[in-house]
Amino acid sequence: MYGFLLFLPEVSANCSTGYTMAYSHWPPYHYADKAGNPLGLDVEILTAVFEKEGCAYGMRFVPWKRALYEVKHGTLDVALAASKNAERSEYAWFTKPHRRETMVMFMRAGEEPKYSPKSMSDLAETNYNIGLVLGVWYGEDLSALFRRKPSFRRRVLQKLENKNLFDLLIRGRVDVVVSDFFNGVFMTDQYGMLSQIMVRPEIINDNENHFMFSKKSASEEEVEHFSRAILAFQETEKYQALLLKYIPKEYLRKSLQK
Repeated sequence: MYGFLLFLPEVSANCSTGYTMAYSHWPPYHYADKAGNPLGLDVEILTAVFEKEGCAYGMRFVPWKRALYEVKHGTLDVALAASKNAERSEYAWFTKPHRRETMVMFMRAGEEPKYSPKSMSDLAETNYNIGLVLGVWYGEDLSALFRRKPSFRRRVLQKLENKNLFDLLIRGRVDVVVSDFFNGVFMTDQYGMLSQIMVRPEIINDNENHFMFSKKSASEEEVEHFSRAILAFQETEKYQALLLKYIPKEYLRKSLQK
């Protein structure tokens, strides 16, 4: 239902004969419009880089947890906007980062918070019921907390989509949804929930995001080439314009360290 293919007439020696890429519902970074075409900041960055490098590619909509599985097994070549960790590094190469991801807490509007946690470890010490998206990276300490604190694990509800979690938050089934700041604001506004939601200022996790390539279908040299292309693109006015198209200037974080 979702997706499009773009084939370029000539393929550069810098890339293979073509790449199959996955995007999912993580606005404003990657998502589908009403016609099923991919949109978003990550989609536009990747499109600009691949077209400049003369690389053929196709995109299809794949839920995030499934995309990780397919990259691992080589049925997908590239996944958008992945955090780098040890488990994923066993089966994937990562480009240089193309943006940051800042995780914050979303709570019900009009309720006075009982706690002000500043990390996932702090959040585990509260009695909040917590909503997380299945397969999303929330920092190094989450898996360790799951192992050390079974009581914390029982308070965590994981769903495939943030939309479901925000529904549960409004209904009182969870007390906190942890999400990327811009993703959470975009989605709650899109679904008419923004007035019922409070965004807390504490940053629970802050990390860099990368394009992730399957080791089964891409070489390390190819990925290094794309990293150089991404770094060059980040120096252009077009890249800065793209950031401002999706992220308000007053919220735009400092430039990525290169």
